[in-house]
Amino acid sequence: MATQDPALSVGLVVADKKQRVANYHEDTLKTFVELIGAAGIDDYKSSPAPISTAACS
Repeated sequence: MATQDPALSVGLVVADKKQRVANYHEDTLKTFVELIGAAGIDDYKSSPAPISTAACS
């Protein structure tokens, strides 16, 4: 995150943001795995059709 506003930069604590971003990323990956499992895909490499975003369009 970048800002030129000194009032906003005071609230930017890198150590805090680092942990929050790591937690968010971990939760995102867990949710992705749950969604893939809910779609019935046990192994994305051996699934009948490749996983892509084409079906979302």
